[in-house]
Amino acid sequence: MDKTRVVMKHFKKNDQILFSISRQVGIPALEIRTPDYYFYSLCREIIGQQLAGSAANAIFGRFEKLFARGKVTPRCTLKLSEETIRNIGTSWAKARYIKDLA
Repeated sequence: MDKTRVVMKHFKKNDQILFSISRQVGIPALEIRTPDYYFYSLCREIIGQQLAGSAANAIFGRFEKLFARGKVTPRCTLKLSEETIRNIGTSWAKARYIKDLA
């Protein structure tokens, strides 16, 4: 069963209002994230906040390049300085949030 149908089935059973709205507006394809990617995903969300998609993608691409083989991990993030994260195009606040998350 595809992920969107699973979500719609859940809404239908647990939240009729959200189910109704979801049917009216539709739900885009869903990406189910595994625990292995939680940190990566949260970093991507932090970097992308309040940015156009292309800018967010560019900055996150530079962020990934700070890591060996692009593997973004909390342990490796802790080794980076806030200034290093800031220099790829993030704000000081976002650099701190990412370090705090790690």
